[in-house]
Amino acid sequence: MITPADIAAVYDHVPYAKELGVDFVEATPGRVLCALRERDGVLNHLGSVHAGALYMFAETAAGAAVISALDVMTYVPMVKDGKIDYLRLARGRLTVEARLDLETARGYAATADREGKVFFPYSVEIRDPAGAVCAAATFTYRLRKRS
Repeated sequence: MITPADIAAVYDHVPYAKELGVDFVEATPGRVLCALRERDGVLNHLGSVHAGALYMFAETAAGAAVISALDVMTYVPMVKDGKIDYLRLARGRLTVEARLDLETARGYAATADREGKVFFPYSVEIRDPAGAVCAAATFTYRLRKRS
């Protein structure tokens, strides 16, 4: 069973994500709950969380869910591109609950086995302490087998 510590250990090798200060609160196969606290290092000139920090938070949470659903010793997931919509100022402790259905993940892996790689979309929402959506992001992941 995957744990928040397992996910955090993966991100120990991604210094920028680690520097952001993402807290991996919960993790099970195919589901990760991440949090980002408002602090000086991530604020913009308006006193809300900076757009760049929100993008990195969304991508980190999405990647953590993908990692939790796949055998990363066999497959390498990488972001190909991403888009984020900033919907409101982000303040306070922000959260992302990212999910990737395990059957869907197995389908992506099977396609990568057959075709060498597969591209798939993955979306997450960043929520503020009241549960309002501050930003919505969609990433395209490329999944390939390790050589």
